[in-house]
Amino acid sequence: FTPRADKDAPGRMAFVQDGGVRPFNALLDRAIIQVLFIAEECLVLTLAYDNRLRGYDSRSGTKVIQLDNLCAFHAMQWDEAHRQLYLVDRYGYLWVYDLRLESVVFKEQRTGVSTLPDVEVKDGDYQPAVGIALWPQASKAVLLTPRSLKGLDVSRESDYAVVRGGHEG
Repeated sequence: FTPRADKDAPGRMAFVQDGGVRPFNALLDRAIIQVLFIAEECLVLTLAYDNRLRGYDSRSGTKVIQLDNLCAFHAMQWDEAHRQLYLVDRYGYLWVYDLRLESVVFKEQRTGVSTLPDVEVKDGDYQPAVGIALWPQASKAVLLTPRSLKGLDVSRESDYAVVRGGHEG
């Protein structure tokens, strides 16, 4: 199967049979956390338990992006307007990968330190980020932890930094 943009449902993908050849055989032997297809960029992005983000050209299956981390990435969201990928990881870091620059433009621990005993998080360790959501135009982001939501304002005038503050609860 070869992925292609679905003209009837923008932002989604369809599959067409091409003699049974699968272009992403490398995906089948990894424990995948999330897969994101970006039709406009001809890009398939994967997060895996080997602590890596990988990006593949959707036409050829060739790996074009690899971003290594010390822990597993838990979620990603695409900001189409700015061509940036937002990622969160097990240690609560927010990452912003700029596709135009082909590099990380922001990386900072944003979830805070755990103060409640938990089975998976020791007291004093950073809370893991388990999800992320973006407002339209990525002016705001919401980080999800196992016990809370944290809202952040995104300021592009500050060298692509997330403005400190926001709401927790």
